[in-house]
Amino acid sequence: MKKLSNPYQLGLLGLFALLLAACGASPEDVKRCEQHYHAKSYKIAEKYCQKGAKSGDESAQYHYAMMLYRGLGVEVDSQEASKWMKRSARQGYQKAEFHNAIYFLTTKDDSVSLQQKQDALKTMQNFAEQGDKVAQYWMGNTFYFGYIEGRKSYNEAVYWYQLAVEQGSYQAMNNLAWLKVVSQGTELFDPERGLELSLQVVEQYPESHGYLDTLAAAYAANGQFDKATATQLKVIELASHDDCEKCDKLVDYYQGRLQLYLNKKPVIKSLEN
Repeated sequence: MKKLSNPYQLGLLGLFALLLAACGASPEDVKRCEQHYHAKSYKIAEKYCQKGAKSGDESAQYHYAMMLYRGLGVEVDSQEASKWMKRSARQGYQKAEFHNAIYFLTTKDDSVSLQQKQDALKTMQNFAEQGDKVAQYWMGNTFYFGYIEGRKSYNEAVYWYQLAVEQGSYQAMNNLAWLKVVSQGTELFDPERGLELSLQVVEQYPESHGYLDTLAAAYAANGQFDKATATQLKVIELASHDDCEKCDKLVDYYQGRLQLYLNKKPVIKSLEN
């Protein structure tokens, strides 16, 4: 390799290094990125997080990616967000690794390989086995919805949901309740426990039409069709006033459930492991 002995060349290199350092983010900038992000002052956070992300800080890359994913103080840009999230994950930032695992498990992108999904499952299971209730919830979802090649295991889903429920996860509580009230004819069917779980969720989130829909199904599974009907009417009312892209289709879906309850019929799903 050619040695640089010219003092002028060495001086230029030193100046270049100083310029690079000046352009990079300081630890204080990264700290401000996190502080303003958590304080929800996203316009200010953008300045520090973007600077930190470009300088290579994994925490700043993660927080900047989350802002881009959710449109927090910036325009939504999923492609750009994915780029920064992957960079953060490659540096071992655990929150980014976790978020990436959710993406690879749930994406319908055909370019994502089976191996990538299986690696994501291993990552998620590692978090879950360490006691992370959110990871336990997503493990349950993986087996309930069949994220990997459509393979489902409701027993496995119940196992992971139950672990998350024991730690107070209301999302897992709702999904576990649903499985217990629509699984007539299987060993999973436990309508009383399903109703108990669903009531706990709705007590915490009384205006969520999704959670109320589970409660209505739980009432029906227990033969309480008047309560199921009244609850489903509230579900439809809330969904009708909600502002979402697919709410019209959702209301039609809820209407179908209402007809079941009016006809004294519960929701029954085919759940075969």
